[in-house]
Amino acid sequence: MRTTAFHFPVQGKRPEEVLREISRKRTEDFGWKDGKMFGFVYYPGDEIAEILENVFRLYMHDNTLNPTMFCSVRAMENELVAMVGDLLHGSRDTTGSVTSGGTESILMAMKVARDRKREEMPGITPEVIVPTTAHPAFDKAAHYLDMKLLHAPVDQDFRVDVTKMESLVTRRTAMLVGSAPCFPYGVVDPIAGIAGLARQHGLLCHVDACMGGLMLPFLEKLGYPVTPFDFRVKGVTSISADMHKYGYAAKGVSLILYRDPELRKRQFFITTEWPGGIFASNSLLGSKSGGPVAAAWTVVKLMGLKGYMANAAAVMNAVKKIQEGIRETGGLDIAGHPEMSVFAVKSDRYDIHAIGDELAKRGWFVDRLQYPACIHLTVNSLQVGKEEDFLDDLGDAVAAVKSQNHASPVNRLIIAAVTGLSGLLPEKLFGKLMDSASRLIPAGDNSSGHRALYGISTNIKNRHNLKEMITCIYDKIYRAR
Repeated sequence: MRTTAFHFPVQGKRPEEVLREISRKRTEDFGWKDGKMFGFVYYPGDEIAEILENVFRLYMHDNTLNPTMFCSVRAMENELVAMVGDLLHGSRDTTGSVTSGGTESILMAMKVARDRKREEMPGITPEVIVPTTAHPAFDKAAHYLDMKLLHAPVDQDFRVDVTKMESLVTRRTAMLVGSAPCFPYGVVDPIAGIAGLARQHGLLCHVDACMGGLMLPFLEKLGYPVTPFDFRVKGVTSISADMHKYGYAAKGVSLILYRDPELRKRQFFITTEWPGGIFASNSLLGSKSGGPVAAAWTVVKLMGLKGYMANAAAVMNAVKKIQEGIRETGGLDIAGHPEMSVFAVKSDRYDIHAIGDELAKRGWFVDRLQYPACIHLTVNSLQVGKEEDFLDDLGDAVAAVKSQNHASPVNRLIIAAVTGLSGLLPEKLFGKLMDSASRLIPAGDNSSGHRALYGISTNIKNRHNLKEMITCIYDKIYRAR
């Protein structure tokens, strides 16, 4: 008896049938080429993209697990590490690895910190201190690696308070972390202060430059003020930088870089007792396609410093137009003082998530933030030339919100989240959610609309229940139906 909606096909289909099915499925995806998606996709333009696709295909079947079989891929990985290490002011000793993305890069840095601390103090649970704005990949890595993560508060400009960070340092602390920039607000933490604190206590200092590693250096060369964050800062021991964001490489490629080659050795996994032979890998993954590495190497060679600077200049010009238009709209402002093309929009006058809903009705995708409620824009080359379109629709969105009797952001988020989740959650968990919602929503509030899951989380006090609900959602949406 079949127990699933899908079964393994007995007979293969003709290519044209499969491609038609792919085309049908593709219609359900967000169309990003029109520049209406802020984030997720970073596009180098049609000409470069076509070259990258060809290179990717050329290397897609190569397996980087064995470094002696595909020497050209290994050479490109080493050269990519060296080139970006140079961009970030590393030395000839700077080493690193290509990973599948920022999460893997961060996980490798966390593993190195854990192992180094356990060499010093066997048997302890090492601790890492991060800003509250640090990427959840650090929480994920701590969860996987049996480490403890401590969150240091940020100041009014959303930069970590180094004094508060120091108060969390104990004998179990293994590493301090700063972001360049943090994803929510686009601000760079005071890396010099964090690194100085790390040196004072003999700790590692990791800079998460997954967003800014391939953007901030070009902005600095263009004359923009950039908080020092790279290997020029004494005490910075490792940096993560994503090639598939502002490096415009095909996904997924990130880099983890180390000032001291000895640190990277703790990242490697080697076993010599397996009957299948000696097994070694230089990062988390085993088998990896050579396609992403080759495409990332290619895009750096194609664009070069001048190309990246020109792109960064165009993007920041778009950012300036968008931010000026946001402020001129009235009732909206930029959160903090972002240093690059990632920023949040807040409002003390309007329900900012209602504005996000109205933008969605007009075909725009913006992220939603919490603590405080904001909408979030990640501007890249796709938005260049689309500034006026966005600002026109933003003005219409604000006007629509003004003309409606909108509920508070808290109520609107919880209502819509409940509406959206009703078809996904089992009755028991949905009942829990309804109970939480009913205590938050006043009688007679019939607002509706799409809401980000971020919003509901601010209103459910029992965080265990919230995690349980999200676990159930993921279990449901990652099933064939």
